[in-house]
Amino acid sequence: MAGIYIHIPFCRKACHYCNFHFSTSKKLHQAYVDALIKEISLKKDKLKQLPAEGGFDKGIKSLYFGGGTPSQLPPDELKRITDSLRCHFGWDNDIEFTLEANPDDISAEVLNAWRDMGVNRLSLGIQSFKEKDLKYLGRQHNAALAERAINLARDTGYNNINIDLIYGIPEQTTKDWEENLEMFISLNLQHLSAYCLTVEPRTPLHVLINKEKKNKPSEQQAVRHFEILLKVAHANNMIHYEISNFCFENYYSKHNLGYWQRKPYLGFGASAHSFYAQMRSWNVANTSVYIKNIAEGNTFSEEEQLDEKTRYNEYVLTALRTLWGCDMDYVKNIFDSRFYNYLVKQSGKYLEQGLLSNTNHFLVLTDKGKLFADGISADLFMVD
Repeated sequence: MAGIYIHIPFCRKACHYCNFHFSTSKKLHQAYVDALIKEISLKKDKLKQLPAEGGFDKGIKSLYFGGGTPSQLPPDELKRITDSLRCHFGWDNDIEFTLEANPDDISAEVLNAWRDMGVNRLSLGIQSFKEKDLKYLGRQHNAALAERAINLARDTGYNNINIDLIYGIPEQTTKDWEENLEMFISLNLQHLSAYCLTVEPRTPLHVLINKEKKNKPSEQQAVRHFEILLKVAHANNMIHYEISNFCFENYYSKHNLGYWQRKPYLGFGASAHSFYAQMRSWNVANTSVYIKNIAEGNTFSEEEQLDEKTRYNEYVLTALRTLWGCDMDYVKNIFDSRFYNYLVKQSGKYLEQGLLSNTNHFLVLTDKGKLFADGISADLFMVD
């Protein structure tokens, strides 16, 4: 399943916690879209030199506009991008086309325009339905606007909607988090992405905490919130198919699945990554430099051919985060025997501790193990 990711770096304002590449300048909108369209053409020409075009010879199965804030681009500029993709790649009949949007950008007019260009899945950056949480995070919308945006999207005909929620926010009580989840359930949405608040270096939040102007998140609180999240998901028959992603039946995100199952994908735009033909590449994380690079015909800032150890480590990292887990037979058949032997040896202690289970040769994180997912994955990595 081939996928495409389009990075739209523009934001109305920087959120306190965000460490993604973004720009608040509207002056670059048109030049950036021009560069995206040229990059699409340049990359397509490069793919033609590869067998089966690197896995992109049969059209796009999933298309994801992320950011930044894609909803900051006017619909006519977004359409220029989608028209170029249709021309160069073609679309699968049942393509999943996701667009990320903020509640403060939502109107009936833009919702209809997005739907007309093919958007059939929305991902709304709600983060919380509590005013104090939104203020802590530096979000521009309020709780009423968040609920209004969801209802308007549904009324406009969207029936595949994800919302993002953040837990582990200081002063976010257990009751606050439970009420956020209750609101999600009551709105009859199809998908939830729930993320633990992480204080990234050099973000405004990091600076404010160091200056003691904001409280630091509590790890104990985050663990409790995650446990509540799992309980609510189980009680409502939601499928927990990746550490941070939950859905109801038949509403898996194709984009998310493609990434975690290591399917080929192309990334376009500043800071975007691509993965295909055992190679990873990434664009420069600077909007102005990206525009200049593309104008000069330079489609990639950096490329890396993945060796066997890197491919094994990345497989363990991505597979273990999913509902299906790490296929030990796949490791045994695809990689050198030393990788399989190492995986068996390293996973033993986690099986004994009840953090992993082994079902038909698939290593799967238990609910308890999900709390330590990153550490367990790192311990299963081959490091020498």
